Amino acid sequence: MYRSAEPSIRRVETAYLAGLLDLHHKTLSEMNHEGLLPYSIRHSSVLLARDPHPYRSSLPQRLHKVEAGGVLAVDLHPVRHEGSSIEGVDRIYSSSENGVIWGHTYLSSALVYPGQDAYPLQLAPFMTEAMATETYPRLMAGEALLNIVGDTLEAGYQPRAVVFDAQFSTRFALRSLRFMGIPFVGRCRTNLWVVYRKERVKVKELARRFPPGRARYYRRFGVYAKRVRVFLEEVGRVSLVLIWKGKGSGWECLALVSSVTEGVQGVLEIWGLRWKLESSHRLYKQAFGLGKCLCRRFAAHLKHADLVLEAFHEVRRERLRSPCLTWRRAQEMVAERWKSAVLTGVPALAA
Repeated sequence: MYRSAEPSIRRVETAYLAGLLDLHHKTLSEMNHEGLLPYSIRHSSVLLARDPHPYRSSLPQRLHKVEAGGVLAVDLHPVRHEGSSIEGVDRIYSSSENGVIWGHTYLSSALVYPGQDAYPLQLAPFMTEAMATETYPRLMAGEALLNIVGDTLEAGYQPRAVVFDAQFSTRFALRSLRFMGIPFVGRCRTNLWVVYRKERVKVKELARRFPPGRARYYRRFGVYAKRVRVFLEEVGRVSLVLIWKGKGSGWECLALVSSVTEGVQGVLEIWGLRWKLESSHRLYKQAFGLGKCLCRRFAAHLKHADLVLEAFHEVRRERLRSPCLTWRRAQEMVAERWKSAVLTGVPALAA
C-alpha cells in the first residue's frame, strides 16, 4: 500500500506546488479545473493529509542543502483561517492585525544570513489549549523553541546563534540553550528582575542609568546601545544589551538577553537578521497563498504550509541565480516552468 501510493502522492504534491507558484496561488478546485490536479479533489485532499507531521521529514532534507554559519530565527506566525469545519481553528492573537482573529498559529523557523533571503525550515503547529490533541499537543513557546533547536542539532547543523522574540525568553528556555551550548540573542521584557553588581533591579530601571549619550551610538544600526553583565535567576550570568532607538521625537528602550561572545555590533547584527524571517511571513501569505487552503483536515493544512515553503525555496533559488530579479518576476519564471512540466508530464521538474 505504501509503495503503490507514493507516486500518487508525488503527483499531487507536484501539481499543488505548481498551483502555489502561480501568482494567484490556486486552490484545489482551480487546479482541478485547469487540469493540473491528476486526481479528484477529495482524493487529493486525502493524499495531502496522509502524513500528520510533514514538517519533520522535510527539515533534515532542507538542512542537508544549506550553507554553514546561519542564524536560526524562530517566531510565531498567526494565519487567519475561517471555517467552522476546518480542524484546529481557534481564536488567536495577531500582532500584524493588532487583534484577535480566527485561524492557526505556526511556529516559524528559518536560517538567516546577511545579504540573503531567509532560508525557511519549518512551519510547525503551535496549538491553543482548546485545540490541542494527542497528535498535536499544546506546547509553551519555550518548549517549542527548544524542539526546533534540538531537531536542527540532531540533523547535524550547528547554527551560529538562535534569535527570538520575548515570548520565547523564558528562564527554562534560556537555561536549556546554555546547557546545549547554543549562543542566543532574545528580546526580554523590561520588567524582568536581574542582579547587577549585587543589586537586584528591573531591566527598565537599569536602562535609565545608560540613556542615549551615556550609551554608545552605533551609526551602522542607528541606535544607542550598552552591554552590561548581569545575573539572571535560574539561568546564570548573561549579557544584557540595552538599546535606545528613535521613536517620534523621543527614544524607545529595547532590551536583549544574550550569550554570544561577539561584540555589541555582533549582537545587533544577529538581532537585525531576525527581520528577514518576519519579511518572509508576508511573502508566505501574499505570494504563495498560506492561509488559502480549504481542506478540513489539519494535517492537510500542515502539508499545504510545507509546500508553501517549497515554493518559497524554488523562487529563492531563482533569485540566487539571478540576484537582479524581483520576487514577482522570479516567481513568474519558476511558475511557468512548473506548470509546463505538470501539463506535459515531464518527470524532471526541477531540471
